[in-house]
Amino acid sequence: MRSALFTAIALIIATPTIAAAQSTSEAQQDVQGMADRLNDPSTQAAMAGALGAVMAAMLDIRVDKMAKALEPLNGGKKLKMKGNTLREMAERQDPKFERKMEEGTKTAVRSAGSLAQALAVMLPELQKAAKKMGDALPNLQ
Repeated sequence: MRSALFTAIALIIATPTIAAAQSTSEAQQDVQGMADRLNDPSTQAAMAGALGAVMAAMLDIRVDKMAKALEPLNGGKKLKMKGNTLREMAERQDPKFERKMEEGTKTAVRSAGSLAQALAVMLPELQKAAKKMGDALPNLQ
C-alpha cells in the first residue's frame, strides 16, 4: 500500500513538470508511455523484485542494539524488545506478515500502471487547472 502511495506521489509530482514543458498531446504521449511500461508484466516483475529486495534489507535491520543505545534516554531502563530485527518483530505480531508484504508489493506495482493510465486521461484537465492557478497568482518578480 505504501509503495502505491509513493508511486502515486511521484507520478502526480512528475505530471505537472512534464505538462509544463510540453503540449498536451506530447505530455499525454509521455504519460501514456509510462503507463504502458508500468503495465508491462516484465516491468512489474522487475519492480516488485527490486522493492522486495529493499524491503527485505530494511526488515533485517537489527533493532536490539538500537534499543540498547537508547536506554540512557529512557532513564537507564531496559527497553523490552520482541525480536532482534524488524522482521522478527513484525512476524511475532503476524506470522503471515512477509507473505502479505510480498502480495501487497505486487499489488502496489500493478496499481502504479493503472494510476499512470488514469493520469494520461486526466492530463488535459490537470494542465488547464495548473494554467488557471498560475494565472491567478500575482506576478512575484
